[in-house]
Amino acid sequence: MIIATENCFAVASGTDDLPDPVLLRYDDAFHYQNVLGPLVKLEADYDRKVKETQRQDMITVRWDIGLNKKRIAYFSVCGCRTLAERVHMRFH
Repeated sequence: MIIATENCFAVASGTDDLPDPVLLRYDDAFHYQNVLGPLVKLEADYDRKVKETQRQDMITVRWDIGLNKKRIAYFSVCGCRTLAERVHMRFH
């Protein structure tokens, strides 16, 4: 499972060189850091790319108070083509 995750990150990042394989035991903390450090960086880069692709521009928010005295937020997204692209939000 860990090897598959490493392969996914390597493919997603566009690099062909895989990081060092994860071991069950390490010589010391420095060796552990050298093996897992690149994996953490690859995961952070992958998460950043995913978040950037989900970014939306041209959003307008209008606030109102409903009959039950709760706040209501109305979102208007330019270029919203389908009803499936609506934003669902809850506040407790």
